[in-house]
Amino acid sequence: MIAFRILRDVEANTVRLKEHGQDVLVLEKVFTPRGAVVQGRQESHCTYSVMAGLAEKMLEYLLETRIDAQEEDVTSVNPTLQDFLLTHPIYMPTNILCNSLKKYYTRHPMVTSIFPSTDVVIQEDTEQILTAKRRVVTFVALWVKTLGLHYFLDPSANSFIEELYCCVLEDAQTLPGMSPVLSRMKSCREARDFKN
Repeated sequence: MIAFRILRDVEANTVRLKEHGQDVLVLEKVFTPRGAVVQGRQESHCTYSVMAGLAEKMLEYLLETRIDAQEEDVTSVNPTLQDFLLTHPIYMPTNILCNSLKKYYTRHPMVTSIFPSTDVVIQEDTEQILTAKRRVVTFVALWVKTLGLHYFLDPSANSFIEELYCCVLEDAQTLPGMSPVLSRMKSCREARDFKN
């Protein structure tokens, strides 16, 4: 009876993302204390922890849920993101991770509208493109911060810094709002030069 109740509670707090009938990401709802005690009860909020999934889906989840919270502050790294950065070689080699990040960086969001020629759609599209680029560069900055010199000792990662820098430099010429992204990317390159 107790085992059944535990299993039921676990399933109630589990979210499964499916594609083509297969689980591609399994998340567990985790309640964390937040704020002070209000009228005898403590406020809490819900976050999700990755339990299992395809490496690419875990990366996408982290880029879309953990990076924006760290947008301005790269002095501390979200524990879930840090776990991924430290353990990814087990299930996602660095070259594959770099390729996935490049694909995310260069993706063009699907924006559908009944008025495809409106300025609103173009503006949303540009904002989504900029957000994707910013997330990837922030992810790389956090990766560099987490691993320090060890990041640059990996030939795939070191090469990716140069490739991404070239992409950011090119995008900064044509895409408004890329200047903070370019600054962060330059900081990543300078970290490498400083370490050497």
